[in-house]
Amino acid sequence: MKSSENHTNKIRLSIFTPTLDGGVGRVVATIASGLSALGFETTLLVPSWTGDFADTLPADIAVHSFDKTRTVSCLVPLAKYFQAAKPEVLLSVSFHANCVALLARAYARAGSIPLVISEHINLSQALGTLGLGKRFVMRVLVRTLYPRADARIAVSRGAADTMARYAGVLPQKVDVLYNPVALADVAEASRAEIFHPWFIAKEIPVLAAVGRLDAQKDYPTLLRACKDLMLSRPVRLIVCGDGPLRDSLSAYAHELGIADSVHFLGFVKNPFPYIRLCDAFVLSSAFEGLPTVLIEALAVGTPIMSTDCPDGPREILAGGRYGKLVPVGDHRALSLAIEETLEHPEAPDSREATLPYEMQTACGKYAELIARVLKGRKADR
Repeated sequence: MKSSENHTNKIRLSIFTPTLDGGVGRVVATIASGLSALGFETTLLVPSWTGDFADTLPADIAVHSFDKTRTVSCLVPLAKYFQAAKPEVLLSVSFHANCVALLARAYARAGSIPLVISEHINLSQALGTLGLGKRFVMRVLVRTLYPRADARIAVSRGAADTMARYAGVLPQKVDVLYNPVALADVAEASRAEIFHPWFIAKEIPVLAAVGRLDAQKDYPTLLRACKDLMLSRPVRLIVCGDGPLRDSLSAYAHELGIADSVHFLGFVKNPFPYIRLCDAFVLSSAFEGLPTVLIEALAVGTPIMSTDCPDGPREILAGGRYGKLVPVGDHRALSLAIEETLEHPEAPDSREATLPYEMQTACGKYAELIARVLKGRKADR
């Protein structure tokens, strides 16, 4: 990506993220890399210097660790950072980081420093998984704190509408910015060799799924869909990801009698060869924000089926143009979509489908928003 002095003249940008693990870690590392390439002097703020993507950052990105185990514990250290470092703008990523950043700025009396918050998931669905007490507290925090941000980012239109409703701001006060994806890097990484026996001598179609093993991803529906499909034809499923439900999902696969045809690989830093070589990629989530893995599957030309969950899959797949959409939690519909895809595989036009998420395009939108915020601040003085 070429540097763009039109967007920034070495603006000192700090990005506060709760983690460098999993999907969030991948997205944050990509955003930081993209903005650094556009000429921002970028510092990444993290609770602790660990994570799956901690070693993927370019050398010109500074990292500041607060040596904490929880995001909320960063409140006072982040306030001190506001006072000492005085970044020209701070971008926070996800609910907990957003709330901590807004509180820290107030505590530090650093209101002159612009703060941009971003949500990477549908707030309504995410808060709906919490108990009544936590849900109430978090809704109050959103309503109280989010309007105080200089700008608000959501990664899909549905997520933006939800944020506006929960924060009590006008919909036009929430910007929709898609996550950038290093498409060329994904394509290159997908050509790495893998030695899984199901691909070495592939006699049976293989499905792939990628994501954390938790309730959000609704893997039981995917396992049940595979069971339905196996009544009429053989199929295998590879799952790249780890999480708290690994043991229970493995037990459920045994209960369904399909354990020999399902392989939970655990966390895989480079899942792209599995996505490229599989016969179809499946996303069974109950809710999302903007599932980057669908964009990555498009980039390597793999047929896709996804639940039509809030939010993101419908936008990424253009209402079904680039992949099949099925109702959330409907294992029969998912099984049918998989069967139709295996019978008549059709790779999407990856260039057209992935254009909005290319690094130059997506990071350019971030740069334009930051420039707009800084210009607005100067106009108010």
